[in-house]
Amino acid sequence: MAEVRDTVIDWLRDAHAMEEAAIDNLEKNVDRFRAYPEMEQVFRQDLEESRHASAELKQSLQRLGTDNSALKDAGMKFAGAIQPFMAGMSGDDVVKHMLAAQAYKHFEVASFRSLAAAAETLGDAQIKALCERSGDQKKAVAARIEENLPRVTQAYLAQAH
Repeated sequence: MAEVRDTVIDWLRDAHAMEEAAIDNLEKNVDRFRAYPEMEQVFRQDLEESRHASAELKQSLQRLGTDNSALKDAGMKFAGAIQPFMAGMSGDDVVKHMLAAQAYKHFEVASFRSLAAAAETLGDAQIKALCERSGDQKKAVAARIEENLPRVTQAYLAQAH
């Protein structure tokens, strides 16, 4: 069981780094959606949920006698910084940010689902509940992005052309 525990700890660190990257990305990009108030609200809510999840993941790591990985956090933030930089170089950055956010939300959902199963194997109901809740929140954000993507795309095209 020690190997399972070590794997769960490693994956908790990955999840914490993933949330820190999401926070960094959302803080840099949420203001781009002022012209799309519904999406601005979705991303602001996601930012708050990500901050809360990051804190809970850190507490879970501390409860297990360890801490987050500063190296993983920095690596994920760096990787997350590339997407907005690349999207910002084009005029259609709002649409491209939504496309990237949709993909990233599905990655987060899958990560939390896997970690919830690992926590169940470890017998840690608290971490399992945290991961299920976080996965459900990310799934809801992904659904809102998917629901609004056609409208935002059409609004962008109407403004740009």
